[in-house]
Amino acid sequence: RSLAFLAALHDLGKASPEFQRLSPELAASLEALGFDFPSRLYPNSPGYHGVITAHVLPPILESTLGVEREQARALATAVGGHHGSWSLPEERLALRSWHLGTEVWEQARLQIATELSRLYRPVHVPRQTHDPAERNAALAVLSGLTSVADWIASDERNFPHTIPSAGLDDYQAQARSQAAEAIAGLRWADWASAGERQTFHQLIGLEPRPLQVAAEELAASLSGPSLVIIEASTGTGKTEAAYYLADAQIVRSGLRGLYVAMPTMATSNQMHQRMTLLLERRYPGVGSQALLVHSRARFDIDRAVADPAIVDEAADAGAASVDARTWFLPRKRSLLAPLAVGTVDQTFLSVLQTRHFFVRLFGLSRKVVIFDEVHAYDTYMSAIFERLLSWLRAMSTSVVILSATLPAVTRRRLVRAYAGHEVDPAPAKYPSITWWSKSKCGVTPLEEASHRRL
Repeated sequence: RSLAFLAALHDLGKASPEFQRLSPELAASLEALGFDFPSRLYPNSPGYHGVITAHVLPPILESTLGVEREQARALATAVGGHHGSWSLPEERLALRSWHLGTEVWEQARLQIATELSRLYRPVHVPRQTHDPAERNAALAVLSGLTSVADWIASDERNFPHTIPSAGLDDYQAQARSQAAEAIAGLRWADWASAGERQTFHQLIGLEPRPLQVAAEELAASLSGPSLVIIEASTGTGKTEAAYYLADAQIVRSGLRGLYVAMPTMATSNQMHQRMTLLLERRYPGVGSQALLVHSRARFDIDRAVADPAIVDEAADAGAASVDARTWFLPRKRSLLAPLAVGTVDQTFLSVLQTRHFFVRLFGLSRKVVIFDEVHAYDTYMSAIFERLLSWLRAMSTSVVILSATLPAVTRRRLVRAYAGHEVDPAPAKYPSITWWSKSKCGVTPLEEASHRRL
């Protein structure tokens, strides 16, 4: 209830002369009701109301959620950043009366927040954690959730513009029904981690090789956010072993999906074909819709949408699966797809100073991410990768890393980055599997035969 209340307040800054004067007709009607519109000219921008939200919301959150001032400011910044970036202190300090309005505007904002509090009945939020990683992860999730909900709710195909005549309570019930239909239309509800953990043979349809046997045995001991590093030569079945570990984690922990990160578009295209076959076996009718994510992937989907055979196939299946996939195509949305294969740079954007970085983090949260061919990363990519690993651990995301070989110092740095503290994994004789789970670290040596092409 508190999350819904916070998200519902994200546009509170629109109750201001800064925003309302964008419609001269509506501004005139508000002016007749006593709302002032300063004549001073000032620049306007589409997302500026988010800065106003971040400025005016903290005292409201202090009174409704019982949070301290610092925490209220952080929460207000998170929901106010729904247009892609968190507002800076200097932006909020630059606000003047011609942005915020006089007391009549302040009372209007307070009345909006009071009505929302009555509808959602938010509970008091516990004291903010002192762990910076947990605190920042919570704010990133809140920002991502708010932005995604805003995109879906702003689509007039889902929520046609109406002025509620029966009161807000009835409108809220109607909106909930519309929201369920909107999510169903995106086919998010079609996928869910299904059934119990399978054996390798059940999941893949092949008898496991030695490396895959070791992965199957390791999967039984992993719980919660986990890191697995598989080092073995090409042709030993690393991909299937990683997919098995991912599926076991998804089922055991109820995770939200899978992303396979490849170093190039060419390898992404190849892996996408391979993974869709495996996913379709596990999730019939859904696995084949796994998204391809890279800068040229849209052209592939556009060709698919233009192909009458594919459109007819989607219609025969009783769902506009191709159309649903196109919603995820904008780069800022791609990582929201529950099942996807793409380039690793798409995940790097979630920890760089890019717009909507928190949407990408939200898309990766509580999933399993497989990083293949990590040995191909250069120094710059490796630094970003380590930062990403620390964020994924904070977002309760499990990781499987595949590599032909890694220097011992690199392996140690990766484990430490994910664990968030000093960890010294035991020396790993090639080939081997290094893992970290529940603050425990170990190494599983592989049989010598498992690193030869079979």
